[in-house]
Amino acid sequence: MAGATGLGRLEHFHSLACEFRDAARDGDLPRMDALLAERRGLVANWGQPGPDRRPAGGDETRRRRELLEAILNLDREAELHLAAFREEAKEELSRLEEARRGLAAYGGGAPRAAKWIDARG
Repeated sequence: MAGATGLGRLEHFHSLACEFRDAARDGDLPRMDALLAERRGLVANWGQPGPDRRPAGGDETRRRRELLEAILNLDREAELHLAAFREEAKEELSRLEEARRGLAAYGGGAPRAAKWIDARG
């Protein structure tokens, strides 16, 4: 399984970050929640040594740095998608509140016969 070594764990974390960014872009909240749970599990077990724990060499250190930077960039992209999603939700809630106020001003909830505009003869 990828994830046995420190580098393998980072590669797996990177693939989860890609999936999370895509789920955030698509607004797939259940998928995002599942991916976050998997990421939490990886982080919780990060300190547990894998079967091939050894000091990293120059190439491996460079690859780790590249993966970490890529993960950070993917998380930033996901954050932008989530912020846009939040703004869309706020706008929709604002429109719903405006509609609710308009309906209330018209007598929303009152019986149809009680509305003066409908009582025209």
